[in-house]
Amino acid sequence: APRPVRHRISLMNNATRRWNPPLAPSVLTLAMLAGCASTGEDRNANDVNELVRHGRFEEAVVVASKRRDAAQADGKSVARADEQWRLASAALLLSQGRALSFEDRDVEALEKFDAAVALAPDVAQVVHWRDATRAKLTDQWVNKATEWHASESLPEAVDCYEKALAYTPLDSRATQGLARALLQLNYRRGMGEKYYQGGVEALGEFWLDQAVHHFNGTIKYEPQHARAESRRVDADRLRADNRVIVAEGFEYEGAYSAARNEYRIATLLAPDH
Repeated sequence: APRPVRHRISLMNNATRRWNPPLAPSVLTLAMLAGCASTGEDRNANDVNELVRHGRFEEAVVVASKRRDAAQADGKSVARADEQWRLASAALLLSQGRALSFEDRDVEALEKFDAAVALAPDVAQVVHWRDATRAKLTDQWVNKATEWHASESLPEAVDCYEKALAYTPLDSRATQGLARALLQLNYRRGMGEKYYQGGVEALGEFWLDQAVHHFNGTIKYEPQHARAESRRVDADRLRADNRVIVAEGFEYEGAYSAARNEYRIATLLAPDH
């Protein structure tokens, strides 16, 4: 007679295990912490702890909030209800953040984890997910910065290094990479200005080829140097004027082929001449 009874109990236990899938460690921890604030007589289908244990986080937050309001209305202590609401809310935020993280929506996920840590800084799993997400975002921006740096796109590299440091301020890869990129930018600016001054002096002496060479050097180091670009256009137009004068001389002498070549050179230097 006892065998069928034991067999039925075994089936019930197995069925119970099937009906209750394993919970994530973070959820279990929150549930256990929430359980510390309740007593055995409170355990029922609507208990905040049980709702958290079964992943019904939004319901848990609502129930905890209602209990807090009821306790306050009755003039009772709301400390336990506050604690349950805090942990249930952290569990809800953690669950939402994890879902976003699995979709690689890491910036949004981090917002959820930051909010969860603000509520439950004493829960290790919440802190772990926040820190892991920050590390992931740091890696992403460092990788992008390295790619820009390798292609000598220094302003873009600096921007990415700074974004990486916004997530992990002491990341050695970002700090060292940023320092190198800034030094290179300073060097480029110094060399660019040196070439620019040389170009201005050469232009003033009407050494047009040298002036263009110097302005090209400025633009090489500082591609967005508007003054150098403008001065180079001026120098090229003056060079084109010179070629036109030579071409007109050839044309006057009847050397039309030579004149044509000089005019072609002039239009290459200044297409709208």
